[in-house]
Amino acid sequence: MKYLICASLILAGCSSSMTEQQCADTNWHTRGISDAWSGKYLSDADEYADQCAEYDIQPDFKQWRKGYLSALHQQCPSTKAFELAASQQSYTGPCLADAKIRKTFSIGAA
Repeated sequence: MKYLICASLILAGCSSSMTEQQCADTNWHTRGISDAWSGKYLSDADEYADQCAEYDIQPDFKQWRKGYLSALHQQCPSTKAFELAASQQSYTGPCLADAKIRKTFSIGAA
């Protein structure tokens, strides 16, 4: 019985699907900020579309992207792009979602 409860809690924790109420009530700007700070990629927003489509709800991606990019600008300054380029290591992190960072990174890597 103890193992069944533990397994249930683990599986519940793995479920990241949004409920209908979450899809309807989410402040998408704030969600975008939170997602950027947690290291999610710009493409991860597609998951919200899939999850909320089940309820015929369209997430406000314009607001999500605005929040995401505002947080990204804070955590990915241009100096970080030069540092990454100078290290000559491959980088595929979320900072590349910012066009300015991508440009600076490619200039620094050249």
